[in-house]
Amino acid sequence: MLHPKDVERWRRRSLSDVKGKGINQAKSYLTTDLGVKAAFNMHEWSEIQEYNRLRNCLVHNEGAVKKSRNETALRAYVKGKSTLSLNSPDDEIILSKEFCEEALNVVGRFLRAIVEAE
Repeated sequence: MLHPKDVERWRRRSLSDVKGKGINQAKSYLTTDLGVKAAFNMHEWSEIQEYNRLRNCLVHNEGAVKKSRNETALRAYVKGKSTLSLNSPDDEIILSKEFCEEALNVVGRFLRAIVEAE
């Protein structure tokens, strides 16, 4: 369980003091400063990293996989998920309702693991 003293220490700390960017910066903080390590060994963390790649493609490339610097990894991930697809001819990522529900559940399990970490 995260202790209030850990939360207070985080509030005093500047984000620029933590290495990395985005979710990797959060991982660095949680593992290094709070000692939350087990959650990052879960399958959910791997999925969240995939979600991050999807998010970056959606935000920075309007969902067009062929414009992404992670094109190969994104295509493989989309191909392996029945809840994701690419439209034609633009190769844009299409998220199904089922994918969104699955992602919420995965993130929820991961966050619970962090909160319950000892």
